[in-house]
Amino acid sequence: MHLRIGDIPEAQVWINHPGETIHGGFGRPSYWGGCGTLPRVQQYRGLVVLTFTPHEGQPTFTHAWLPQHIFSDVRINP
Repeated sequence: MHLRIGDIPEAQVWINHPGETIHGGFGRPSYWGGCGTLPRVQQYRGLVVLTFTPHEGQPTFTHAWLPQHIFSDVRINP
């Protein structure tokens, strides 16, 4: 998922499932580029739900890019 919020180009958020666990690896999809597993996506108005189901041997985590300093309010609920 890659979204841009408002009029500021830097106000972007993305979430993906890495294709490998090595930060500087050469795999495709890599740690930062692309998704090892594509998510099931549902959207209703301003709500987006992503469900990743990794296959055996794939990383069991996702990661997100959220430049907190760009936004006036950030709330993270683990």
